[in-house]
Amino acid sequence: MRLLGYKRQRWEEWERVLRLEKKSVLEYHQMAWLGLKMLLVPKRIWWRHYRQCRKCPIFNRLLRVCRPVPGSNLGCGCYMPLKARAFWTWRGCWARVNLPESGLGWT
Repeated sequence: MRLLGYKRQRWEEWERVLRLEKKSVLEYHQMAWLGLKMLLVPKRIWWRHYRQCRKCPIFNRLLRVCRPVPGSNLGCGCYMPLKARAFWTWRGCWARVNLPESGLGWT
């Protein structure tokens, strides 16, 4: 069964990332609620964003997180399969906002 187009495995990965980022119970529930009520961008835009993430040196391919290693100051620590699909990503990619001269990320 899929929730918002994602398999159960993706939601479990997201939960694992939240634990790695040491989010409080309140933050966890707020992020879970946001995840459930978020508006989704079209799949072609999601794929364009996520493809850029996969090319980025900050991206952790094993955890699918915008952070090279847990505890690092680089990256936002978000689970990118969800963030890249969320409509609220109008703020853009962490690398694009914080390291504009690098040319990394998506808008």
